[in-house]
Amino acid sequence: MKSKSKSKSTLSFRGGASPVLTAAMNRPSFSLAAMPQNIQKRSPLPSSVHQNQATKKWIATITVRPPSDGAATNRQAYGTQGDCLYFTFDTDREANKFAKAYAPPRMRVPGSQCESCNQTLNPKPRSTCICRNCGACVCEKCSTKWGIDMVPKTYGLMGSGYSPKVRVCKSCDWLSNAFCMSLLRGKSNDAFALYETGNINLRCTFADINSEAMFPVHCAVLGGSLTLLKWLVETNCCPTRRGGSSPTLRNRSILTSNNRSMLDLAMTGKPKMDILRHLVVEMNMSIIDTKNPKLAQVTLENLLRETGNSDRGHDRLEILIENQFPSTVNMVEDDNDTMLPPDSMCDTSIDDAVRFHT
Repeated sequence: MKSKSKSKSTLSFRGGASPVLTAAMNRPSFSLAAMPQNIQKRSPLPSSVHQNQATKKWIATITVRPPSDGAATNRQAYGTQGDCLYFTFDTDREANKFAKAYAPPRMRVPGSQCESCNQTLNPKPRSTCICRNCGACVCEKCSTKWGIDMVPKTYGLMGSGYSPKVRVCKSCDWLSNAFCMSLLRGKSNDAFALYETGNINLRCTFADINSEAMFPVHCAVLGGSLTLLKWLVETNCCPTRRGGSSPTLRNRSILTSNNRSMLDLAMTGKPKMDILRHLVVEMNMSIIDTKNPKLAQVTLENLLRETGNSDRGHDRLEILIENQFPSTVNMVEDDNDTMLPPDSMCDTSIDDAVRFHT
């Protein structure tokens, strides 16, 4: 008689996942009450911002530890001179926010005790690690691994050569996962409190959520919090466009690892109308980024109905629908019975994301 084997759902996280997320079925607590008490606040290396009087551009200068020979290629690619990196911006605000986000942490000199559990450090090689996210010196038991994309690229220049994974302390790992959960659940107060610890990265991807890597702005949209989205984009200048030298891609929305845009996520589950309006009207997002044009059409038509004629976004929505869907624009004003797109038309709901991420 064949024995029946019980299959257990497992999660795969690309790029070196957090063990906390890999053990998602254990449902660890990410409430503020469970925050570790031994967090070592990141102390960044010096950075500065000044204006180039010739170009009127703002220059952010970030100090990094001089890379070894193994990182010489990266050093040349980033245009370093000595131990500094230079980045150009249109405004001083953008330059200052960038410098704050990308200034690497000071790496602490190993002492006799782990800065996390206070146990005596083992003198054997590789038994002690320096957290690449905050700089704390911890024992092997109090550390874990992240994918290299989970820390700013400037942090990677401090190492000896390239590695797809970096060592971090478990306190930073908990903070990252708790911050991600606060965004997915739309808990703005929790997100703000976690950010104040000083060890949160706003411009790096999280370990994959249900096999999909996302930036914090994606998680805020999926969590349905316009407050958090504005805080990330307007207050902290988090990028929402791909940038680069290509005119075609420069103004396109940044995507998840599954090529979903912010508009796609706003239409996931029950459409988040306030976020959709903000993305289309205030941030000028184009529906060319959406994976499902049919769903975008229905959603925008319903958004137009909910937007009063006095709303300054009404005309933009009407023009957008007319340009993208000319055959349906005349139906929008008269048909009041069209329902919102059902959940079944969407790929993943917020409940699924939370279920797989807790």
